[in-house]
Amino acid sequence: MAGHTNLSRIAKVDNAAIAAAREGRYVTDAKLEALRQFAAKVTRQRGVVSQADVAALKAAGYDNQSVLDVRVLAATKLISNYTNHLAETPKGAEWTAPGKLKPLPDGGRDRPAFRWGGRGVVSGEGDQR
Repeated sequence: MAGHTNLSRIAKVDNAAIAAAREGRYVTDAKLEALRQFAAKVTRQRGVVSQADVAALKAAGYDNQSVLDVRVLAATKLISNYTNHLAETPKGAEWTAPGKLKPLPDGGRDRPAFRWGGRGVVSGEGDQR
């Protein structure tokens, strides 16, 4: 959740709202609460939400683009989680905002190849990094 918290802070979301969302509690800002509830349903119900769920989000001031944004972000997070499980990324690893990453001293040329099932997924000359 560290990444979500950092993104929320970048978006200037109130610390109390961030804490409530992290703990699964009610967020006092009605618009953010509607978003929290919708995002939770998208996640728990694997993307299947009702028209009533969409209508509730829109009634809080969101639009069709917001509905799509939540679903795209949920799908992106799913892919990220699956990749992190495969790569065995340590839990709680510090997240760095895009654009604030420090370049590797060697430009990334000497980084170890990612291995999966004994075969190099990313390895060798001319690989697509």
